[in-house]
Amino acid sequence: KDEYWPCFSAQKFNPNRWKSKNPFTPGAYFPFSAGPRDCIGKNFAHLEALACLAFLIKRYDFAVGDGYEFKPLFNGFGYRPSDGGVKVGMRLIPTLRSR
Repeated sequence: KDEYWPCFSAQKFNPNRWKSKNPFTPGAYFPFSAGPRDCIGKNFAHLEALACLAFLIKRYDFAVGDGYEFKPLFNGFGYRPSDGGVKVGMRLIPTLRSR
């Protein structure tokens, strides 16, 4: 493992390891892998994430925080909020069972 991440030696304490701009070797980490030997649970994990998202969307109402104004910043790939994030509130949607 030290050949891929030499600055992350588990044997010594080194807080300066986080100061490097790109400490990882490109292509050294794929959570589900790729190609013919990819993870057999990859499709299940993606489906499970979609089911969780559908659960949240069905049961909650989402709204952007009061007074928020979207100021887009183009980062070369797409647009993102210039202030670093969007504050979103959640409210449970009342159903017949919850009344």
